[in-house]
Amino acid sequence: MAFRRCIICARTILDTDISEGRAYYGGDISCCGECLRKLSQAAKSGSPTDKSQRIAVQYCLKCGNKIKEEETEAGKVLRVGGTAICSKCSAPILKMIEQMEQKQKPTTQINKPIKGTEKPAVRARAEEPSKSPDVGATWAVDVGQLDEKTQEVPKEPSGKVRHSGRLAAADEALKRRERLIQQVEVVGKKQEKKSSPAVFVVIGIIVVVVIGGVLFIQHRFRLARESALLSALKQKVEEYLERGEFEKALTEVSDFESQHSDLKEREEFQSVDTKASEQTARFFENAINNALKSIMLIERLVKLIEIKERFDKILLIRSDEKLSGVSSHLKVQITELRKYAMKELDGVKTNFEKYLLAFDYDGAEVVSKEWSENLEAVKKGLSEDERSKCETELSNARKRLADAVKELQDKWMQAAREGDEKENIGDYESAMVVYSKYCDVKAKSVSEAAKLRWVKASEVVLKRKDEFESEAAEAESTYKKGDLEKARDIYLKYSADGMASIRERAKSRLQQIEKEIAEREAKRKAFRSEYEANIKLAKTEPQKALNWCRETLKKINTIPISDAQNMVIQLRNEAYRELGFCPLPQGDFTVGSSDPFDENPQREARLSSGVYLEKYEVSNAEYKAFIDAGGYREKKYWSEEGWVLAEQFVDSTGKPGPSFWRNGTYPQGAENEPVRGISWYEAEAYAKWAGKRLPTAEEWEVAAGWDSAAQKILEYPWGDKDKEGVGNIGSGRPTEVKKDNGDISPSGIINMGGNVSEWTATVKDKNALVKGGNFIDSEHTASRVRFSEKLPLNARMPYVGFRCVKEEK
Repeated sequence: MAFRRCIICARTILDTDISEGRAYYGGDISCCGECLRKLSQAAKSGSPTDKSQRIAVQYCLKCGNKIKEEETEAGKVLRVGGTAICSKCSAPILKMIEQMEQKQKPTTQINKPIKGTEKPAVRARAEEPSKSPDVGATWAVDVGQLDEKTQEVPKEPSGKVRHSGRLAAADEALKRRERLIQQVEVVGKKQEKKSSPAVFVVIGIIVVVVIGGVLFIQHRFRLARESALLSALKQKVEEYLERGEFEKALTEVSDFESQHSDLKEREEFQSVDTKASEQTARFFENAINNALKSIMLIERLVKLIEIKERFDKILLIRSDEKLSGVSSHLKVQITELRKYAMKELDGVKTNFEKYLLAFDYDGAEVVSKEWSENLEAVKKGLSEDERSKCETELSNARKRLADAVKELQDKWMQAAREGDEKENIGDYESAMVVYSKYCDVKAKSVSEAAKLRWVKASEVVLKRKDEFESEAAEAESTYKKGDLEKARDIYLKYSADGMASIRERAKSRLQQIEKEIAEREAKRKAFRSEYEANIKLAKTEPQKALNWCRETLKKINTIPISDAQNMVIQLRNEAYRELGFCPLPQGDFTVGSSDPFDENPQREARLSSGVYLEKYEVSNAEYKAFIDAGGYREKKYWSEEGWVLAEQFVDSTGKPGPSFWRNGTYPQGAENEPVRGISWYEAEAYAKWAGKRLPTAEEWEVAAGWDSAAQKILEYPWGDKDKEGVGNIGSGRPTEVKKDNGDISPSGIINMGGNVSEWTATVKDKNALVKGGNFIDSEHTASRVRFSEKLPLNARMPYVGFRCVKEEK
């Protein structure tokens, strides 16, 4: 059979007591019916109004935690007599009260003492209360419903007896108790006359038993309460120790000892006290050992002093042998370290002097701070004289440092004014040099100011240099284009710059450009002089003027005149005109015809400069000079095919020459007529001998019809319309080459529309293109510029001659 104990009175509770309603069990809490009724009454009556009663019990009977005042004020705490249960632990008890009230059994058994705890006589009378006037039975019935002070049933403010739900049985028991008391008084009066000693003996025994039970219950309650308090103390102290809150742990022990002095000899309290002291002592011993492991001596000393300050607060809370031992150990270590710290202070002083002598004011400042920190760490262990001496030495050292820094700052201010003067004249580079002397000084206030000025000056220098480089690049670009004057003006602007690097570079380049300008002017002057002389020479000695043009064009890039090349080319054109050549226009042209009859497909052609077409057709006299020079005997003038056929190209008498010649010469009086009756091969050989070449069909067409004013190729050399009587067309006889017959092209070339048709260098399928009208064909079809005729290369037609082209490279 399982049994438990009541949380209030510590009575033994059996399973039968719970099943029969004499006790209740909820969670891990058991309570007898009598104590539960008291708790029910306490729950309904609320918190005590007397503050002294409220704070009489500060710890929960169940969990041992300290009860907060705000819980009591809110009515969340159950208080019965000298016990209290917190709001957290009262939940299962309130549930048991509810179970008790729900049963509402009107039998007196609900108020019976727990089975086995009442005296036999009392138990018998309790079962039959109406037959016995014994007061013990009355106590057993309703003692749980009596007020602890008045021993009466509590009443409502209205004066009515308070009923707690299902406690009707208790009220009935109260009425029976009053009837029993009346019966006892009647019996007593009847027995006074008899004065029976047995009655008094029985009554005395009953009183003794009741008092003994009450004392036993109070003793058990006190033990439970003390155990709960000590358990709560142990739990709290362990929590504080686990979190390292040793001050709170020791404060809790001390407060408990002062509030419960009667429990300080208990073994449980001694165990908690010892554990708190030992763990505190162990923690601080470890802290001391860890502090002593620090590398820096002052750091060890500072840590130990911090530990001591905390430990002194702990000693004010609680002190015992273990904690006193830790305190002694801590004092010894601090004393020893202070001795070594004083020696280290002397080393710091020496370092300060070294930095000061080396002008390392930043280092001296750091050492002075270290000096101050070390002194602050050890001065608590120094005497008044020693402390005053050390502080005086530190003060003097700082004053010397301040004086040295002040002197350096004065020098810097003077240098800054010098830098300002440099900047005002634009010499930022020299200002940078002045500032740079103070950028590396070991005084932060000066070095930072110097660096700031140096950076600003360097930004200006970079900006000015970038501007100069940009304009210098522009100057060089214009210089390359030949605009030396503009380049000179750019460098002239910077030749007086305040920055030496820019100024000197600008001056140097300016001198070079001015020298070149002078040389260029001399070259220009010489060129103009020569040019004017050759203009005159071109009229009388065009070949000399032409030779000068050729030589000058080879070195045209050295002539410092923008239109020098055009000038020379114009002079060359004039010289060629004097020599009987006309310059061909250059550019892109659309030549040919869209009419298939013209045998000249339309196409694009590009003509380069330096091409000159002879103004006149080649005459018989000019061709006779070629023959006399051995032109028909020299293979070098002929193409391979032409050389094979050369011996076939003879006159009517079998001698080399045009087909209508006789005896190797032209007819009498025909020397100035155009040569005719020759093949394409013969015309090519002559051109090569003369240092010329045959014109292409495109060159011939442009030369014959291009009108630069109208920007087109004309239909005829003389215009877009055919004109009667213009040109030697269909006359039956050639005219002299210099006789124009009104047949003049826009380029000034004669007889391109008539007199004789002309071979071109354009060959297609062993046939060469022949351009221009002639004296035999009376139709003007061949006179059209775009018309072409194809003839075999070896054909020797009596109406076909040629003219040559001279090309300058």
